Amino acid sequence: GSVVMWCLPRSLVAEAKRRGYLGGGSCPGGVEPILKEVAAVPGDTVVVDPAGLAVNGRRLAHSRPLGRDSRGRPLTSVARGRYVVRPGEAWLWSPHTAHSFDSRYYGALPVAGLVGVARPLWTRDLPSRGVARPAASAAPSGGM
Repeated sequence: GSVVMWCLPRSLVAEAKRRGYLGGGSCPGGVEPILKEVAAVPGDTVVVDPAGLAVNGRRLAHSRPLGRDSRGRPLTSVARGRYVVRPGEAWLWSPHTAHSFDSRYYGALPVAGLVGVARPLWTRDLPSRGVARPAASAAPSGGM
């Protein structure tokens, strides 16, 4: 999935702000957008179970809901079950860390929160001794 910048809905902003997950920014509530990968789009099936999230039968890495955040505070995850993503919604997640505040904890988000699609401008070529180089494509994209 695409990596996107997304403004959380006001219903989630207060908790995320109180926990220190978001800094100041231009999104509703005066917070910064989150940067996550799109896990599921309209028509996809998301299964939430104790092992984590599966989208259209594919298990997502680092998606098992955690009972506590990195500071030991309790976390409430979205209800276990099967969800079909409705038009105008998307599920977001981070493939890089299990400690991400993402759709495991709040479910689908309205696409009205989409700010933009992130494109790398500079990447690190890990196999060749960490030499940094410009990304192959930094052109903006019109879709998710």
